[in-house]
Formats: sequence, C-alpha cells, structure tokens
Amino acid sequence: MTPINDGGPAFPSPPVESATDDRGSQRDGMSLRDAFALGALQGDVTKELFDVNASPQYLLARARLYYRMADSMLIVRSTSAPETHA
Repeated sequence: MTPINDGGPAFPSPPVESATDDRGSQRDGMSLRDAFALGALQGDVTKELFDVNASPQYLLARARLYYRMADSMLIVRSTSAPETHA
C-alpha cells in the first residue's frame, strides 16, 4: 500500500527545547491534507447542507469526498508552477 501524501504539517511550529531532549522536538499538529479536508467540511457546514438526522452512511460519504478533494488539492499544489502577479 502506498503511503498517503499528507502534505506535511499545516501549521508547523519551530522546534522547542526540552529539559530532557537537547535535540528539540517538533509539534506539527494536523497535516495539510487534514486542513484542506476541514476547509471543504467548513464550506458545507456554513451552507447548512447537513441534516441533523443524516445517516452515518451519508456522513461517511461526505468525509470521503472531503479527503478526495484534499488529495486533489495536494496533487495540484505539487505539480503547479507558482503564479506570478505583475
């Protein structure tokens, strides 16, 4: 199975010195993939597209859609040249 490209940390913090670890540690939080999926979810929630009685199957299908969208965003992000604005 191929590992999922999660895009790395969405909001990385600099290494933090620890009393027990002189190498420092990194607190990465959520992945960029998770942040993209969350953005898609927030759009649906904002538009009130969810029925409070939605079935678990419907919610799972929506979650899969958000991650498919996130995966597509990561692909485009890694293959697109940065745009320049005059």
